[in-house]
Amino acid sequence: MGPKAMIDVDVLIPHYMDVGGLTASLNSVGQQTFTGKVRTVIVDDGSSASVLAQVRQLIERCGLDVVLLVNEQNRGRPYTRNRLLDAVDASHLAWLDAGDTWYPDKLAAQAAHLEALHVQGADAAGTWVTCDYDWRWEGKSASLVQQVVDGDQLRAILLGQQLRAYLWSLLCPTQSMKELGGFDEQLPRLQDLDMFIRFIASGGKLDKPVFSAPRALCVYEKSDVGRDAAQIRACNEHIFAKHEALFRRYGPDFVKQTRLRAELLSARFAKNNGDGRLFAYFMARAFLRAPVRAARTVLQKTVLKRGAEG
Repeated sequence: MGPKAMIDVDVLIPHYMDVGGLTASLNSVGQQTFTGKVRTVIVDDGSSASVLAQVRQLIERCGLDVVLLVNEQNRGRPYTRNRLLDAVDASHLAWLDAGDTWYPDKLAAQAAHLEALHVQGADAAGTWVTCDYDWRWEGKSASLVQQVVDGDQLRAILLGQQLRAYLWSLLCPTQSMKELGGFDEQLPRLQDLDMFIRFIASGGKLDKPVFSAPRALCVYEKSDVGRDAAQIRACNEHIFAKHEALFRRYGPDFVKQTRLRAELLSARFAKNNGDGRLFAYFMARAFLRAPVRAARTVLQKTVLKRGAEG
C-alpha cells in the first residue's frame, strides 16, 4: 500500500546503447505497487540512430509516463546524470541504470518508510532511503547484500564494505539531492560515491525499510566486462584528493586500508577483462602499500573461491 503523504516520484534512467537493459528496467518500473504518481525520465547519451529509434518504439509500447531527452553526442555518465537531475519535477526521485531492476514493492516500501519518518517527527527531508539488494554476477545466482545503516555512516561509505553508494537503491527527496550541486563531471566512474560522501558529510542520513527478515528490494546485475581498470583507479584517486580530510579523520590505518582497497578493485577489473599486465601492476601497488594486509586479502579470496567451487 502506498503512503498517505503527497509523494510523487520521478524515476531517472541514463541510457546508452542498451535497449535490452532499458526494457528490463522499464518493465520493473511498470510493475511497481506504489500508488502515487510516477514519471520516468530517460536521457539517451548519444546512442546510434538505429538504437535511438528502438528506444522510441520501446517508450511508445511500454504504457508508462515517459519523458525522453537526448544528448546529440556521447557526453558520459556524470553529464547525463546532471541532465536527469535538472529535469526532475517530482517531490522525490529514484534512479535506475539501464539493465538494473526493482522488485515490485521497492518504491512502495521506501515511500512508506519516509512517511513513517515524517509521522515520527524525524528528518524525512534530509534522509535518503536505501535498501538491501540482490547482487547477481552475470551467469550466476543472486546473493542478498544488506546495507548496514547503523553506526558512523561517513566512515562506512568511505570504506565501502557494509554500506555502498548505489543510486539505484535510493528513494530520496529531490531538494536534498539538488542542493548538493550535481554530479562531479570529472568522474566518469564513481560519481555516485562522491555524491553519497557529500550528502553524508553535509549532515544527511541514509535509512532503509525494516522487515521481519532481511530481503532485497532491487537487483544489481553485476559484470566487470568493459570496465576500464585504470579509469576506475584514477577516479578513486580523484575522490581521495577531493575528500582527503574526511579520509584522514579516521587515522592513517584507515587511509591505508581504503587506498589498498582501491588498488585491489582496479586489479580485479583488470583481471576480469583479461589485462594481465595491468592486473600485475595494480597488485604490485597493493603489496607495496600494505604487504601483510594485501596477502591476507588475496589468501582469503582464494580460499573462499576454492571453497565455493568445491
